[in-house]
Amino acid sequence: MTRIRSPNYPQIELSEAIALVAQIHKKEGTNYATREVIAELLGYSSVNGASEKKISAITAYGLLDRNSERELRVSEVAMRILHPESEREKSQALTEAATSPNLFREINEKWPDTPPSDASLRSYLIRNGFNQNSVDQVVSIYRASSALGNSANRGDNPDELDSNAIDTEEDKESVRVPTAPAQSPTQRPTKPIVFDMETISGTYSFDNSDDLADFIHKLAKIMPLLPKKPSQST
Repeated sequence: MTRIRSPNYPQIELSEAIALVAQIHKKEGTNYATREVIAELLGYSSVNGASEKKISAITAYGLLDRNSERELRVSEVAMRILHPESEREKSQALTEAATSPNLFREINEKWPDTPPSDASLRSYLIRNGFNQNSVDQVVSIYRASSALGNSANRGDNPDELDSNAIDTEEDKESVRVPTAPAQSPTQRPTKPIVFDMETISGTYSFDNSDDLADFIHKLAKIMPLLPKKPSQST
């Protein structure tokens, strides 16, 4: 039986893409590098399916530029997010990144005034060639990435972001990211991770390993953005 493959879409959220491009910029600056080098900077030993998924997604959000030799570098859009001259510049860049993927732009053009319901969005994706097994993931990634871009553009309270979105902006203000609830195995924790680009803080408790693993996964996304511990001078 022939496998139905979904059209192209970024397979990670914008927040994760920003954290990954920050890793690249830390080691390579804005120099062009081969895909093999970029894959290494992302923690992979070679260019493979997993690294290609991440590189393609970062590029889809406009955070990597490509030259005629197919080399990649951190884009101007990414630099405006990682090292903005003003909050306005950063907000505009986040919105630009969130709307850069072709699929997300098509969705926004189809529903320019009010975002579609999940049911409408799933129906639209399936009718446009997406595998039914992948539509929930597409909807989740679209929602989280759009929430990050829209919240930054409007200056909304970060508490209103999608529960899967981790804000990686270099803000002075605290960014609150909902995590998983510890009340019961069927309910996700709601304790927020408070991240202000300098510290991570909050009060957390867990009563099962799945919620703890999810919490650790979210912290791992933030880790590359934390500053290094200053060296002690004698």
